[in-house]
Amino acid sequence: MEFDGIKKNMNSLPNLFSKFVRHRVRPADIETPEERFQLVGNSYVEHHLTIYEICDVYADSFIDPEFPERGDGLSTVEARKRLKDGGMNIINPPKEQSNMKLFMKQFLYKFWLLLLGAAFLSLLTYFIHLYHGNYETLNLYCAIILICIVLCMSFVSFWQEKKTMRVVSDFKNLLPQTCFVMRDCEERQVQCEELVVGDLINIRCGQRIPADIRILQANGLKIESSAITGDHQPISYTCEPSASDHQPISYTCEPSASHISVFDAHNVAFKGSYCVEGDGFGVVIRTGHYTVLGNITDLQSLVTPTESLLQLEIAKFVQFISIIALSMAVIFFLIGCVVARFENILYHFITGFLIIIVANVPQGLPAMVMSQLAIIARRMAKKNVYIKKLDIIDELGAATLICTDKTGTLTQNLMILTDMWYNKRHFSIHGEMKQSHLKTMKHFAKKELEKPLPDLLSVMSVCNKAQFERMRRSFRRISTKMALESRERIKSANLTKKFTVVDQSGHESVRDPTQTASKFEDDENVLDVCR
Repeated sequence: MEFDGIKKNMNSLPNLFSKFVRHRVRPADIETPEERFQLVGNSYVEHHLTIYEICDVYADSFIDPEFPERGDGLSTVEARKRLKDGGMNIINPPKEQSNMKLFMKQFLYKFWLLLLGAAFLSLLTYFIHLYHGNYETLNLYCAIILICIVLCMSFVSFWQEKKTMRVVSDFKNLLPQTCFVMRDCEERQVQCEELVVGDLINIRCGQRIPADIRILQANGLKIESSAITGDHQPISYTCEPSASDHQPISYTCEPSASHISVFDAHNVAFKGSYCVEGDGFGVVIRTGHYTVLGNITDLQSLVTPTESLLQLEIAKFVQFISIIALSMAVIFFLIGCVVARFENILYHFITGFLIIIVANVPQGLPAMVMSQLAIIARRMAKKNVYIKKLDIIDELGAATLICTDKTGTLTQNLMILTDMWYNKRHFSIHGEMKQSHLKTMKHFAKKELEKPLPDLLSVMSVCNKAQFERMRRSFRRISTKMALESRERIKSANLTKKFTVVDQSGHESVRDPTQTASKFEDDENVLDVCR
């Protein structure tokens, strides 16, 4: 009995230890996508733990369970040690193909295989004629022209793909990603690649989540993670443990049911998602390839790439042409042999088989198609649209509806108030407000403005969460909804100093804007709710 008890305790140790060990999905150990998805979800347990349990697990972070934002964070020495042991917080992209391999890959295009086959048959015909003393060079010239066409078009396709890869690489290096973490009892700005497990990080509006984070504090926090979880709407995040299925989130300190997946939890933010509203505070629980995004990247390497619609159509066309050419060549070859009573078969093979096959190949069609695609790609490049592969242009041209959620792209990230309605009148301000107008309005007394315009301006100033980033000797405006990271928040004049934020709750901006209840020091003018 004593031995059985010891054995039972020994068997339970791996289960207990597995809760706090980072897991990485190995593609070789799994069979189906369902198993892969389940294995990724089972490797997370932090969403079941309360804040107090999180504090125990990440003891080196010195998290304050009552006020997480007051946590001390990791020490610099500990952070460097973890960075050395765990590696950089980056997801290594698939190994890039060499230029030679990428160039040779272009010859696998079905059209080029067809032309190369025709060139080979033309060369074979020329050498057979040459063997019999016939020095006709027409077939040699035909083969050289076909080979030159294939080489030229393959180089154009290779150059276009290489150019797009270079542009995408430049975009990635254009804006280095940084984040704000607590280290040595102070907030520091570090590169996202230097994040380690246990770092206490601030989540701000407009920020890309740099790692998998367990939320410890949320203030109207909404995160858009459609690329990870498939949710098309931003999700409100909390710091509480995940609730059971089909029930609202329970604001208790008790852990949730063990069957809840991390993908259904509202207290874990995944690497690669965006904070679209509010702000929060959390602890890093996964970095690099150990994140959900890293596991998805590894699993995606097992997916067999599919052919485009143009490639499928070309494959069918090449198959059709090949069948027609071979059928006609065999028929004429047999007819020639029968008429000649199977004498001089080699001559009939050349004239009735090889030449007919070459004649049925549309030598100009592949060059014409690739030239048109190259011209379209060049025109689109002038509009800052870069095509990675030329055959994708056909699918883009066949699209009848394009859905996008890139609001910053459509609005150029310029959020400007242009129209106001008050006192049953409409006021419109077209374009950006000039600096001279701002100086003129600055000298207006509050009582000289038509009511309720002063209150409206006060509401907009207090509820405005736009941030400013200092660049050299000037400031650059950053919009509220999709604000970028900022180094320093500049308050709207001295007005916000007279207000104290009582409550803030985020709602969908299209239907009901963010509500901020602020209390004014002067009892005669109180703004209860700013809508």
